[in-house]
Parts: sequence; structure tokens; C-alpha cells
Amino acid sequence: SNHASSGFSLLEMIAIVVIVGILATLVAPSWVGFAYRQRLNTTGDEILQAIRTTQSTAKQRRRSQLLEFAPDATDDIPTLTVAGIPTELGGGNLTGDMVNMTVTDGADAAVTTLEFLQDGSISTDAALPVKIVLASVSTSSKRCLFIETLLGSVRSVSNSDANCP
Repeated sequence: SNHASSGFSLLEMIAIVVIVGILATLVAPSWVGFAYRQRLNTTGDEILQAIRTTQSTAKQRRRSQLLEFAPDATDDIPTLTVAGIPTELGGGNLTGDMVNMTVTDGADAAVTTLEFLQDGSISTDAALPVKIVLASVSTSSKRCLFIETLLGSVRSVSNSDANCP
């Protein structure tokens, strides 16, 4: 009696490997872009949380609190200093060549410090809005945070928004 052989022939295996290779080639670029956007979003969320935490701490302690920005100086990881404690952004998932951070005011002057007063408002000589731009080094992805009022209201937009240059 003739029994059909089970398994795959070499030709079938080669065809499967070629198809998988083509699919991987098509999917890889969009996956990399997705990963960069996720890093930017995570970093933006960290900054937003730091702003809110600093503002809340100022109210609770009834004492002004500083939030300091250390934008990337030659391949450094962007850093925030909250209550004197520096924290590298990105939760340990960034290297210095992944994300650039710039912090400027409404007159495009660099901003390095925000001071939240005991009532949670911002004491600043900077012209509002203060703009924090996170830009992916290898893609065109951006995330912008705008501190728009003295009360510290924050608006977050991605680079699909015309206000995030």
C-alpha cells in the first residue's frame, strides 16, 4: 500500500522562509517607528508627571519647589531635577542619541528652571507658554508640551499638530 510521506519538502520549506523574510522586511520599518513614538510618549508622560508632582508638592509643603531641565548636552540623556533629585528621562530605555529635549518660552529663550509657588502657580520671568519639545533623533516624531498659564495648565500635542514644529 502507498503511504503519503508526511512532513514538508525542502522546496516547501524554502518557500515558507522566503515568505516570512518578505513579511519581516515589510513590517520592520513600521515597528521601529512605533517603538520610537512609544519612547517619545513615555518621556513626555514622565515630564508631565514631574510637572504635576512638583506643583502638588509645592501646595502640600506650602513652599516653592523647583523643576529643573537639563536638555541634552552632546549626547546626554535629557534629565529633570525634581526637589534636588536628578532623574534621567525614558525610564532607563533611552540612550543619548535617541531623544533631544528643548525647553523654550514664548519668546524662544531657553528655560532651565520652573518654580512652583506655594499655591501651585508658576513664578517665572519666562514669557508663556513654556514649550518643551521632545524630538526623536532618527525619525521625524515629536511630542510637545505647553505650559500655558501661570496656574500651570499643560497641553500635550504630537507632531501631527501644527503647533508642534
